[in-house]
Amino acid sequence: MIRIALALLLALAIAGPLAACGKKGNPQLPEGKTDQFPSKYPSS
Repeated sequence: MIRIALALLLALAIAGPLAACGKKGNPQLPEGKTDQFPSKYPSS
């Protein structure tokens, strides 16, 4: 029983930080800056 509990605790300890990684949203330009690459890729 203790082995199972320790294995679950270890799995949660490893999976926790990995679940926190990810995209939070689209990047935003700082105030007053303009986009230096207005053309869409691939160019038509």
